[in-house]
Amino acid sequence: MKTVLALFLFGFFCFKSFSQSKNNVSFSYGAISTAPIGNSLGGAGYTYQGSGIFGFAYIRSLNNWLGLEVGLAYNKNQVQSQSAPGLYNTPIIENGASDLVSIPVNLRFTFLRYLFVNTGIMADFQTNRENSIRSDLSGLGFELGIGVKYSFKQVSVTANPVIQAHSHFAESGVRFGVGYDF
Repeated sequence: MKTVLALFLFGFFCFKSFSQSKNNVSFSYGAISTAPIGNSLGGAGYTYQGSGIFGFAYIRSLNNWLGLEVGLAYNKNQVQSQSAPGLYNTPIIENGASDLVSIPVNLRFTFLRYLFVNTGIMADFQTNRENSIRSDLSGLGFELGIGVKYSFKQVSVTANPVIQAHSHFAESGVRFGVGYDF
């Protein structure tokens, strides 16, 4: 019985020593690779030339291993559209962009002191409907990532490989962030 009590107390103090602060505000930037889902973007073909994402997040720790993460992210995608070649004509190539503002609501599961998994839903709002190749990319999406967080007193840095599925396209990439714990 003493051994079980000793192990319980040891485990309790280990979890307490790894506990995080209650709040975190962070800013992030990432490089994302984008691909259309199915044939939802239209005709002959679309090629994503590159995209970047930046944003901020507020994380509220609910306990030692679970937190609620909400934020705002801006996603800029460069898109090239190519029409199907006809018998006597050359394909038409058009360059454009799709800009999204996303509001993610994620759960963050922290484990092994420095590692975390974040997953949740996001609402996407397209901001450039007039200049975009696709008229409406707004909708709901899903996010899943695994990352690492290291804190220097109250300043933290994160690296978060992430997969996102939006209503018409999917993305994968890495976000890097700097945050403040309070």
